[in-house]
Amino acid sequence: MDRHNVIDEVAAKSTRRKTKVKRVDYIVVHHSVTADTCGWEDMLRIHRNKGYASIGYHFVIRGSDGEVYKCLPISPAVVGAHARGQNSVSIGICVTGNYEKHKPKGEAVETLAGLLGELQEAYPRAQVKGHQEMTHSHTACPGKHLMAVLR
Repeated sequence: MDRHNVIDEVAAKSTRRKTKVKRVDYIVVHHSVTADTCGWEDMLRIHRNKGYASIGYHFVIRGSDGEVYKCLPISPAVVGAHARGQNSVSIGICVTGNYEKHKPKGEAVETLAGLLGELQEAYPRAQVKGHQEMTHSHTACPGKHLMAVLR
């Protein structure tokens, strides 16, 4: 799968320390509740404006066209900030858009499916979960329409 590796660019704009994931038990899927045209730079800006050191996701998929951006290292994986209490054992993927209100576009669904396949091959014991399924998560994320795709 063709993806844009923006790890160095994210690191240059971040203050995050490089704590490694202990093991990968979960691959957690999110939606951004933004326009589906947002990309990794938009997500980084949003997270920095909230006071986070960096972008919280390992991957961002632009919902409008399925472009995928690798934002944090996964081999070995660096701890993200996307699933409270579970970050040290998970990889986070965000599809930009609001999938509580809208259905995801085909390109984004295809990209997500391909990326999940690759990650499940690399981490065969990892469970794919929507953010709402994680412990300590009181959210509808990744939205009912993206959850339907995951099931």
